[in-house]
Formats: sequence, C-alpha cells, structure tokens
Amino acid sequence: EAGDAAQVLGLAPRAAIEAAAVGSHREAALQLAAALRFADDAAPAVRAQLFESWSYEAGLSLAIDEQVIDARHQAIALWRREGRIDKVGLNLRWLARLHWYRGESALAEQYAEEAVATLEPLPPGPELAWAYSVRSQHFMLQDQTDLAVHWGERAIALARQLGQAEILCHALNNVGTAEMFAGRAGG
Repeated sequence: EAGDAAQVLGLAPRAAIEAAAVGSHREAALQLAAALRFADDAAPAVRAQLFESWSYEAGLSLAIDEQVIDARHQAIALWRREGRIDKVGLNLRWLARLHWYRGESALAEQYAEEAVATLEPLPPGPELAWAYSVRSQHFMLQDQTDLAVHWGERAIALARQLGQAEILCHALNNVGTAEMFAGRAGG
C-alpha cells in the first residue's frame, strides 16, 4: 500500500508462488493483482508473466471471466513483441482451455489450432506436446474419436521423446477415454 512499485513487483510474485504452492490460489491471484497495478513500471517480459500468472491463478480461484481472458491476450501481445513464440503458444493453448470451460467450443478449437500452428515451426518441446494433447482432449470431449486419437498419438510420441510424464498421462487419458466411449477394446 506504500506505492513502492519496485518492492511490489519484486515481492508480490514471490508471495503468489508461495501461496499457490500451499493451495491458496485466491491469495496468489490477489498478490499478482497487486503487482499488476504497477505493471506499467515493469519490463515487458515481467508484465507478460504477470498477466499470464494472474490469469492462471484467477481462473482457478475467482472466475473465468473477460478479465482472465483479456490477461491472456495481453500476455500474448507482450510475448510476441519479446519474440517469445513458445510463450505465445502456451497462452494460446490456455485460451483454448478457458473458452472450452466457458462452453465456447468454436473459440476453443480456434485457439487450439492457432497454438499448434504457432508452436510447430519451433523445435519440438513440451508446449507443442501440450498443444497436441489439448487438441486431442477437445476432440475427445466432442466424441470425435479418430481426431482425438490422431492428436493424442502425436502428443504421446512427443511426450515420450521429451520425457514429459504429465503430458504423457494427459494424452493417454484423452486417447483411452475417446476409444472407451467409442466402444473400442483399446480404450
């Protein structure tokens, strides 16, 4: 409350990390919101990370509203200017999930496609594997088994190549669920 931008920008994100680590996502969102009040004083990459982190924490604990979605768009714009295409892809993937949670499947699919298209020109990494798995998940949730399996298998292969167990689990669940719902023995 003293208006010391440097202190708030330095301490609030650290406090948010500690709050999130113990499951207090609402407190993390509040700490990041405090830092965002001073975001104009921060370097572009710091601002982008603040918007990205606040969107995640607020989406978990407050509401998936226009502010949460707008924060992702602001992060994308800042990361683009910083040349961090990997972070652009990460935020596009999260926009896909946020819109899906809100029941906006067309927008979810648009952002999922855009995330893949953004990340595929880069060297293969975890963000691309996540983008593949999110596409798989969207198709699984829409009972589009063949597309769910196609994207899931791409995610599985890349997750295995990268040694990314969490992504592998996510993709295997997508494929298995899609196949199970379709009555396939492999599910």
